Amino acid sequence: MGPGRRGPVEKGYTHVFTLDAVTGGTPRQITDGKFSHAAPEWSADGRTIYVSGIRKPDAEYLDNDSEIYAIDLASLAVTALTDPQGPDANPAASPDGKWIAYTGFDDRRFTSHVSSLYLMDRAGGGKRVWAGALNDSPSNITWAADNSGIYYLVRELAAPRSTSCPRRRRSAEAEWRLAGTQRLSVASNGQAAAVRSPPLEPGHVAAFDITHPSAMKNWSTSTPTFSTAARWARSKSSGSRRKTASRFRAGS
Repeated sequence: MGPGRRGPVEKGYTHVFTLDAVTGGTPRQITDGKFSHAAPEWSADGRTIYVSGIRKPDAEYLDNDSEIYAIDLASLAVTALTDPQGPDANPAASPDGKWIAYTGFDDRRFTSHVSSLYLMDRAGGGKRVWAGALNDSPSNITWAADNSGIYYLVRELAAPRSTSCPRRRRSAEAEWRLAGTQRLSVASNGQAAAVRSPPLEPGHVAAFDITHPSAMKNWSTSTPTFSTAARWARSKSSGSRRKTASRFRAGS
């Protein structure tokens, strides 16, 4: 068996556990059953964890049919927040606890699908497409600290980029597109860290103000940072080659 491969393993399922971050101790299992779970996300008040998974009969035979579930940490009650045919995944709760962003698509049994970005309230209501018709599936969803929108990664014209998606619909909106972004993390004070790299060089860890990414500084190398371009994303009828994200006011 070649390097990086593993042999037979006992059949099992992936579950979510919690652990006191200060004292440690014995982990507490909060999911159960013959189901696997992924992408756990804390609610703002710390009372709920959102996960994706297929908690349905004959789950092992179902493909592309995961849902977003809310797990109450007091009772361990599980509530399904989504239900359409197709995979819903990567829940990201807003800092104020009112909204959940997630990715998914309607399964049409194509060879390949591109996910869209969706928004719903914390009870699973008001579902809507937040950013659709993208060139590639969005990932690394990160909410702005003021709940005004999210940042996410998406490949565009074969290059990974970081893009913002505000909650408010406008005729024109500034979107920063950071070429070569592989990972993105945004702190509550607006400071961001990202791994960026051109195709033929190793990645560099860079830091910047999320509202002014042109002032980016590298942490892990003395090599100058790559150019950062700001692009005005207009309405979908603008005819731009690069499709723009749909914008919605949460709660409208």
